[in-house]
Amino acid sequence: MIYGRRRIGKTALINEFLKDKKAIYFTGLKENAADSLKRFSTAIYDFIDPHNTAKSSFATFDEAFKKIAELAQKQRVVLAIDEYPYLAKAYPTISSLIQYYIGYFFTKTNLFLILCGSSMSFMENQVLAYKSPF
Repeated sequence: MIYGRRRIGKTALINEFLKDKKAIYFTGLKENAADSLKRFSTAIYDFIDPHNTAKSSFATFDEAFKKIAELAQKQRVVLAIDEYPYLAKAYPTISSLIQYYIGYFFTKTNLFLILCGSSMSFMENQVLAYKSPF
C-alpha cells in the first residue's frame, strides 16, 4: 500500500519500481464501473501482448482477476493500481473482490500487488483499517 497527499511522488515511485518489471499498470479515474473495466481490461491485454490492437473487454472484474491469477501462475506479475480510491468509488465491491482473490488465488501465484491512493482518509479507513477487507 502506498498513500499520501497529492503531488508528492507516489506515481513516480511506482513507475521507477516498475521500470525493469513486467507489470499491469492501471490508474483509477472519476468514471463509471463499465469504463473502468474497459480500461482495466486494456491494461491486462497490453501486458499479455502490447502489439495486439484487437483488444476486447472482460465481462466482469471477476473475469479480469481470474486472468491475472492465471498469468501470475506462469510468471512474476506486478499489478499496480494507482488512484485506487477512484476505482473503489466506481465499483464499491472491488475491495472485497480483491480480498477474495488474495485469499483464494493470488497467494498461490507470483503476483505482487500495489495499491496506491491520494485520498489519505480513504486509504486509512477503507484499505488499512482493521475492519477493511485487506
